[in-house]
Amino acid sequence: MARAGAGHSHIGKGHRLNHRAWPLAHWRELLDKLDAKGLPTVLVGAPSDRPLLEALHPLPPSTLDLIGRTDFPELIGLIQAARGVVATDTGPAHVAAAVNTPVVSLIGPTNPKRTAPYPTPENRVEILSAGLDCSPCYHTPALEACDNNRCMQLITTSRVLMAMENLP
Repeated sequence: MARAGAGHSHIGKGHRLNHRAWPLAHWRELLDKLDAKGLPTVLVGAPSDRPLLEALHPLPPSTLDLIGRTDFPELIGLIQAARGVVATDTGPAHVAAAVNTPVVSLIGPTNPKRTAPYPTPENRVEILSAGLDCSPCYHTPALEACDNNRCMQLITTSRVLMAMENLP
């Protein structure tokens, strides 16, 4: 099971092109930097996310792989016990906000006013976006024409780490 106080990362959405996904190289860099700081990390996701995880192997020693190994109540418990969550525009980001676990939400092609986790006085939600002129583009012809996912590529690991450090 997850270690109490561990961080949590939700990797992505299966193995097809996902414009809301953060690049795997960025996830790898983040995992390595968290490991270097001695911060335990728990990876969660659906069984269909396993191919993504395989591309990150070998995992740093402080990273626990629970992708495809939790049911929804266990996922909620892991998120609730975490010191913080880093996630793209996916359900776990919303779960974190709902259980008042600080969350860094990486938003690219979607409109954060519509899809990002909602901040409340009891939780901390940090939204990171590249702020490109072409964003948000979800459900538009611009998204269909996009083949480089720049809006997610330009969210750097350094920005994510800085946002994590600013979480309570």
